Amino acid sequence: MIVNPQLFNYRLIKGSLVIVVAVFGVLGYLKYQSIEAQNVFLQQENKLIVNELSQVLNQNEVISNENEQLVTQLETFQETNIAALDSITKLTQNLSVMSKYKTENLGLKDQLISSTYKLKKATNALHTVEQNYDQSVAQLKAQTAEISRLKDGSTSLLNLANTSYNLTANYIAVKGYETILNSRVFTTKAKKVNNIEVCFNLAADENIKAGSKVIYVQILNPENNVVADKGMVTFNEQTLIYSYKTTVEYINKHTTVCTAIEADRDDKPLKKGSYRINVFNEDHLIGSTALNLE
Repeated sequence: MIVNPQLFNYRLIKGSLVIVVAVFGVLGYLKYQSIEAQNVFLQQENKLIVNELSQVLNQNEVISNENEQLVTQLETFQETNIAALDSITKLTQNLSVMSKYKTENLGLKDQLISSTYKLKKATNALHTVEQNYDQSVAQLKAQTAEISRLKDGSTSLLNLANTSYNLTANYIAVKGYETILNSRVFTTKAKKVNNIEVCFNLAADENIKAGSKVIYVQILNPENNVVADKGMVTFNEQTLIYSYKTTVEYINKHTTVCTAIEADRDDKPLKKGSYRINVFNEDHLIGSTALNLE
């Protein structure tokens, strides 16, 4: 058998190359696996580092906020400290003033004690004066009561000696009339009445001094206003507004007086309701009655 050395060498080289390529392939694959593992590890480490950095940043922010709060508190403390120092300074100044006032207060206290003592003496003296005054008032009241008793006795005797009697109207009649031309028609309708007739009788009384007696008739409407106002007269600061005035010669006998009183234009038409008719002898009311108009 003949072997070609050149072919053999070729095959040997080829086999060696295959082996070398296989070895490099295996080594390359292993190297690739190692690199991949390192990449995974590095990624994990990177994530851990990022997380740690994030935590550090967060802590740094918290520390920064706390630092700002501490700075603010420090500034507040400094301001409070300054205010306290000012207050202490003022207090120190006030202490000297208070010491001065305290000395003055002691002087005022002594004056107050002295004044209190004087006031007590004055009060005792005033009490004595009040007792004397009460005694004087009691004596004065007793004397006044005696004078009043004597005066009342004198007045009673004087009144008994100068007793006066007043006229009385023991009968008063009042009617309403409507005047038509020269005739009068009796009516109770307020809107028709324009003439009111008043008749009264002066009672007989022997105790009354005879002579001229001034008589006033006053008519008051439901609103207490005077109807047919004829004037005003004053007696002892009292005023009388009257509707009719006349003078009667009284001779201690029954005396009848009648008059027709015409309502004024301002009074017409008369209002519905109760009218009061008063008869006076000067300032004395001697009789009264009422007239109801529908």
